[in-house]
Amino acid sequence: MGYISIIFYGQARMKDRLPFNLRTPLVLWSGFLCIFSLIGSIVVLPEFYRTYKNHGFIATFCSDSFRHEKHVFYWYTYFTLSKVLELIDTLFIVLRKQKLIQLHWVHHALTMCFTFFTASNPPGTTRYMVGMNFAIHTIMYGYYCLTAMRIRIPRIISIMITGGQIAQMIMGLYIHSYVLMSIIFGFDSCDCSTRHCIAGFLVYALYFYYFVSFFIEKYVTGSGRHKQTAKQMDKPMIDTGSTPEHTTNKIIDLNNNNGLRMKSE
Repeated sequence: MGYISIIFYGQARMKDRLPFNLRTPLVLWSGFLCIFSLIGSIVVLPEFYRTYKNHGFIATFCSDSFRHEKHVFYWYTYFTLSKVLELIDTLFIVLRKQKLIQLHWVHHALTMCFTFFTASNPPGTTRYMVGMNFAIHTIMYGYYCLTAMRIRIPRIISIMITGGQIAQMIMGLYIHSYVLMSIIFGFDSCDCSTRHCIAGFLVYALYFYYFVSFFIEKYVTGSGRHKQTAKQMDKPMIDTGSTPEHTTNKIIDLNNNNGLRMKSE
């Protein structure tokens, strides 16, 4: 609730203020999260592969054997803590007076809550949540870093990132459905409690709805003006990218003597 309150308080405070030009901090922040996610991927994905190779596909989401590899489990903890840091993404949007879509703050708030909910006793399904999220975020934050540097990225990359996020939700729905059925009918033994399984299924179902709706609106049925804007400066989900087009010709100069002055780029 504190996060959501700060969002709307911040937007109210910024209503009659000029947007901050935080391009350099955004480049550094996105670059940091990209590198962090890359290291996380390098650590946790090999364990994922070993589990699949030695014990089969079902074990990748039914077994919590990752707990026995300390260096891997440490990164599961870092992953949980990173969900608090990622709330800073929203701060950039508010201070730069960008459009804050509902999906952004719902996704950040709910992901943080669900991650901490599973942290005390992480089930086998956590392997997918952590591994997939690290992998997608490596690409996504790398994309944000480059666009904040004003490096033009082909539109197909944005589409692929959002598509990857949707695939992540589909996989999350599948594994939680399987585990839930195994609990109900007893045909398999999985290291996942009923409450974790139900919570995970509901979270992924909500995300699937949000992400698919976003994809359709942005890439399929968007207005002509919206599509033209997307071609010029496209963004995937959870946008913290560069300054929106309606403010690119007027930004705040923080380096002049007055501290705040409008100038044309």
